[in-house]
Amino acid sequence: MMSFLKGGESMLALKGHQGRINRAICGPLNKIIVSAGEDAVIHIWDSEQHSWTARYRDNGDYNG
Repeated sequence: MMSFLKGGESMLALKGHQGRINRAICGPLNKIIVSAGEDAVIHIWDSEQHSWTARYRDNGDYNG
């Protein structure tokens, strides 16, 4: 789970990775978030819908 905090309170929590998240980057206006985890999966998130819109696995699988 990935949580974004503001003033100590969670603004957004996203679930989808298995294990730790190695890197998360927010796009312009914080509407899109890209994260990479130790599970060898890259998620592209829609922060307004609180869900992932695409997922890429290290083995070449794509869900989107």
